[in-house]
Amino acid sequence: MKIGYVSIIGKPNVGKSTLINNILDKKVSIATFKPQTTRNKIYACYQDEDSQIIFIDTPGFHNSKNKLDLFLNSEVKSSLKKSETCIFLTDPSREFDDEDFDLVKQINSFNIKNVICLINKIDICEQNEIEDRYAFIQKQYPNFIIKKISATNNQEVKKVLKDLKNILEDSDHPLFENIEDLDSSDEFMINEIVREKILLNFQQEVPYSVAVVTQKISYDKEKNLTKIYADIIVEKESQKPIIIGKGGTMIKKIGTLAREELLEIYSSRIFLELNVKVRKNWRNDNEQIKSFGYKK
Repeated sequence: MKIGYVSIIGKPNVGKSTLINNILDKKVSIATFKPQTTRNKIYACYQDEDSQIIFIDTPGFHNSKNKLDLFLNSEVKSSLKKSETCIFLTDPSREFDDEDFDLVKQINSFNIKNVICLINKIDICEQNEIEDRYAFIQKQYPNFIIKKISATNNQEVKKVLKDLKNILEDSDHPLFENIEDLDSSDEFMINEIVREKILLNFQQEVPYSVAVVTQKISYDKEKNLTKIYADIIVEKESQKPIIIGKGGTMIKKIGTLAREELLEIYSSRIFLELNVKVRKNWRNDNEQIKSFGYKK
């Protein structure tokens, strides 16, 4: 069978999570229209009769503004250490800038054997932007395998899988006998689902200083009820009433949307209680960053 680790990397909001969700045909990583959605590298296994591919969805590589940003970039680097193949996504409607060049330098520094450059979002970009980006990548990085795709198109994603199988090594044994070993914890999944709803429902008034921490999960067998208690963490007192909303409207909306998605995952009724707490300047506090689940 074909086996291997494949990192999926690129600037924030180029479509990494959308691609991996489409490859696995299930939600393994939150995908929104906003940058810095993925904060931890996420392992996900694609397996069929002749392959086992472990995808690593990484945070978007970007210029560091605080200690959390440094952690996010370190997640990208650690995923590259593990991979012999990587998928580098680029959005032709956005400038290929210093962050892109820095990311390619990281790829090259780890001697990645095979790099597939996916020019993404061809369904919404101008044709001249797509062709210009293709020509640019071809000239700058002649060793890259270049493909034009839309990460939302199932047929195009299947072609990417076929390309990967042509590249990956043959083996008599899978990397993991039990792919459940790669499953994320319930707490991590809940945190990500709630955080996604926040990202989708707030604009500039809520910057990316939000973390979600699940404090307790319990199951009442008689009532078939899963109770979940989670904290939404913000950096400033002024952000707390924004998250809560007038009369609690916004936090109720976040809870309702998160609960609807959790009902699709758990085979029980869901009680979800969300509380908003302020932890000043947490993104520059190593201890708090670790306590919120962003750990090496």
